[in-house]
Amino acid sequence: MNSRIKISLEVKRPESFIKDIVSQKINLYSITKQERKLEIIIEEEDYEKIRKKRGIKSLKIIEVYGKRKLKNRIKRYGILILFMGIGILLNIFLSRIIWEVEVETPNQKLRKTVLEDLKKKKIAKFHWKISYQEKEKIKEYLLQKEKEKIEWLEIEEIGTKYLVKVEEKKKQEEKKECNPRSIIAKKNAVITKIEASSGEIVKRTQEYVTKGEVLISGLIYNKETIVSKKCAIGKVYGETWYKVTVEVPKNRKKEKKTNKKSLAFHIKLAKKEWIFPSPYENSKKKEYNIIEDQKLPAKVGFLILEEVEKQEQNYTLQNVDEKAYEESEKELEKKQKRKPMIIRKKVLKKTIKDSKIIVDVFYAIEEEIGTYQDLTNVDIEKLNEEKEE
Repeated sequence: MNSRIKISLEVKRPESFIKDIVSQKINLYSITKQERKLEIIIEEEDYEKIRKKRGIKSLKIIEVYGKRKLKNRIKRYGILILFMGIGILLNIFLSRIIWEVEVETPNQKLRKTVLEDLKKKKIAKFHWKISYQEKEKIKEYLLQKEKEKIEWLEIEEIGTKYLVKVEEKKKQEEKKECNPRSIIAKKNAVITKIEASSGEIVKRTQEYVTKGEVLISGLIYNKETIVSKKCAIGKVYGETWYKVTVEVPKNRKKEKKTNKKSLAFHIKLAKKEWIFPSPYENSKKKEYNIIEDQKLPAKVGFLILEEVEKQEQNYTLQNVDEKAYEESEKELEKKQKRKPMIIRKKVLKKTIKDSKIIVDVFYAIEEEIGTYQDLTNVDIEKLNEEKEE
């Protein structure tokens, strides 16, 4: 298709002018007339014919179409298109490279061992990604090699990162000699569950007990007489009560990660930065620069962009409860050193102080309430004599 252009011009008699150029077999694809002013679309090759006509004023090209438009845009945006093209190709190329390997386990020694094993199998920073079949083989290799340490393992690919989740094998604790003992309450509670494999259960479920009361006795009776001592073994759970106070800001801004990542090319001159492509409205970035000059200052290189959503939450006395539960459960978890088994919960009191809302939250939770009372030095005969008296 030939290139077309839109031109504007002024003539004394527009109708006669149009008839004239049509008679010369000049194709008109569009005509817009306003008094003596015309806007017409013609083929580019006919432009010189019109330009040579007499009586034309203010002749100018106002838009181009087809091949010429494409050429003009390439000429105008050539550098940008070039960089975008390079960026896309580099994005494809670099997205096949491993940029991060993370091993998820609280055991730092095991984490280091797994990272070393993965490195031997080419799962490491700046190595090529592997296929699903290779990943499964490596997983089996690790489970076999570290069978004494690892119970379960999974290798998950997230963008340009490999996340390796590891569950450590729990070692069986050596059986220790158990001295005679009773299990007593370490706090006030209502008993919810009793599990005993040795000793005499002296309390029942739904019974209220106070701190220090015997729950599972290590003293064994025959009617009213103590006949022996043994090691009480078991667990007693009870309902206990806590009040947790938290402070919630009335206005809270936060960033939430969406787990979307992208690779991009960037050029930075002074405080101005160009990123190709830039798919996210808000993101956090990690820079990997090829060129970095502190004198200019200038940077050229790649970015890993991680999308974040900016959120703003305004809390009032009416809508603060859910946030108060969330924050207070975190505090309760810190005290318990585990996730609490919540039976019931209730907001007791809410007050506003400056820019914060102070909330008191009541919790009834189920937890283990037993502790040990040593019976090693207890004299059975003396106890029986005291009872007879």
